[in-house]
Amino acid sequence: MKFAGIIALFALLLIAQVSSFQFALQMKGYCTQGCQLKGGSQTVTTTISSSDDAVKFSVASVIGTYATFNISDPSTGFSKGDMSFGTHLARTHTVEFEAFNPATQIPGAEGMVVVNDVYNVKGGSGAFDGATGMISATASVNTTSGYSETFVYGVIFPKAH
Repeated sequence: MKFAGIIALFALLLIAQVSSFQFALQMKGYCTQGCQLKGGSQTVTTTISSSDDAVKFSVASVIGTYATFNISDPSTGFSKGDMSFGTHLARTHTVEFEAFNPATQIPGAEGMVVVNDVYNVKGGSGAFDGATGMISATASVNTTSGYSETFVYGVIFPKAH
């Protein structure tokens, strides 16, 4: 019986090591020569009304730390960058990525553009050393100031250790 317990524990450890890490964050900042964005801990909610099919969307701040999202100038073609989670200086947890294709951009409301890019996770540091996965980002950017509200979604597979 003790042997079966050890085998079960070993199996759980293997599953935990290959499970994915998912996130969705609204991040804000500026995109001029690249983007430097920041997003705090939050709850993202989309509700579709059963009475009239209206879609309601909200982002609420919650207690916790923040993430940063930095990318190179996407107008030069294939952008690359990093995303860091947490604020502890002794524990850097950063995902590194590069774009699969040049960013897609369309006109938005007056003075705005909508930009979308999809990134291939190429590793990282801390908990994300050797990670793989994919990140997508869709932004509305003010063409005058460069201010951006960006939604970032990712599925990350940490390296099994």
